[in-house]
Amino acid sequence: MKYLIANWKMNSIDIEEWFKGFNKFFREIKNDVEVIVCPSYVDIVKCSQQAPNLIMAAQDVSIHDDGPFTGQISALQLSRTSEQLKYCLLGHSEVRSKGDTNSLIRIKSKKLEAFKINSILFNLDNVVASIANSKGSIGKLVNDPQLYDELMTSLSFFSSISQKIDSGEGTLGMLVNDEEIYNEASKTLKTLNYLTQKVATGEGSLGKFVNDDALYNSINDLSVNLNQLVDKVNSGEGTLGKLVNDDRLYYDALNSVRKLKNAVETQEDLAPLTTITAAFGVMTLF
Repeated sequence: MKYLIANWKMNSIDIEEWFKGFNKFFREIKNDVEVIVCPSYVDIVKCSQQAPNLIMAAQDVSIHDDGPFTGQISALQLSRTSEQLKYCLLGHSEVRSKGDTNSLIRIKSKKLEAFKINSILFNLDNVVASIANSKGSIGKLVNDPQLYDELMTSLSFFSSISQKIDSGEGTLGMLVNDEEIYNEASKTLKTLNYLTQKVATGEGSLGKFVNDDALYNSINDLSVNLNQLVDKVNSGEGTLGKLVNDDRLYYDALNSVRKLKNAVETQEDLAPLTTITAAFGVMTLF
């Protein structure tokens, strides 16, 4: 599809006279070209009425939706002008010279998309020139033979890998092509499914552990009893509580050990004397 875009800019144009002259020209091209008329904002409605079969386009749009922005027109306001308004010009050199950047143009484009208004982007000649001069990533991809060679090498490498996989070589090739591995995996999945069903229905030890409330209650009761026992021990109740908390038992036990040790040492010291006395026939009792 070819397009003929008539940008009126801010020129004072007699709308009726313009369309009379255009209609003669339009008869010759209407089968090959889609005509888009870009009048000033105030003339969009009148142009739509004058030429109900033609498509209208706005000359620019604001990046804002609403607010104190004198002289600007939002995408919402454009959408209300005419059902024939399908496009909006963006990135024109005259607008760029006043500060429009690619970032602002992207914002404007998204604003228009929200109201189903298509963008007509200018400065494509600059883009094509940049590509031709090897500027930017696309320019380098198009013009740098080294990048082309590297790309072809990568494609060849991946093609080789695909062929190996397809022929069943390597682990991945076997996984893809070996039916035995598939059958084993299928059996394993069936077994896992069977076990899962048994657990879900409460069969077996694991099934009871997962599903039996009585087991949970027993474990909970045991936990409560253990907590009570620990509380008693910590508070010194019972024999175990006294053993853990009463220092006197410790010192009594320590004294008993010391006395026993002293008695053993005394007996060892007296043992030779007892032996001598027994040799002379005198029995001495200690």
